[in-house]
Amino acid sequence: MKAQPCERRVPQRRGWGPGGFSLVEVLIASAMVGLGVVALMGSMQAGTQINSAGRDMTVAVYLADEIREWTMKLAFEDPDGDEGSVVLADASDVGGPFDDVNDLYGQSLDPPVDARGQPMPDMAGWAQNVTVDWKDPTSLCSSASPGTTDVVSVRVTVTRNGRAVLTTEWLVMRRDSQ
Repeated sequence: MKAQPCERRVPQRRGWGPGGFSLVEVLIASAMVGLGVVALMGSMQAGTQINSAGRDMTVAVYLADEIREWTMKLAFEDPDGDEGSVVLADASDVGGPFDDVNDLYGQSLDPPVDARGQPMPDMAGWAQNVTVDWKDPTSLCSSASPGTTDVVSVRVTVTRNGRAVLTTEWLVMRRDSQ
């Protein structure tokens, strides 16, 4: 039988030829895809860690700001009338009552407190560590003896589970109305 002029016969391929992938090519392609997946997983893990650190920093800034707001409301010196004598925080001030800025000297507030000085028990693991330093008003980088100036520096270190997350500092000055 004679083949029709429109029909062609496709020859059968034998052996290895250009028509398929070799085992080596498949292995290389699989390795490349695997490396891409591993890199993607690593970047996802880094993103999760960055988000966690950002969340901690946001909470720490909030807690430091609560102390700053509180110090703006407190009297500059003891309102009980002990003029001329500055009593730094003592055993009676631990946990309150805090009636002036220097009462916060050396305090570790755990649980942290809000801008009214009220504990925030839902903030387990967080703490606010406060120090107060009197400053020379003519050179704010220089310290002065307690009670001798109208300027103090308040430093707050916010910690989470004992690890420092944020340290910040600001000045508080005696207001004329005091």
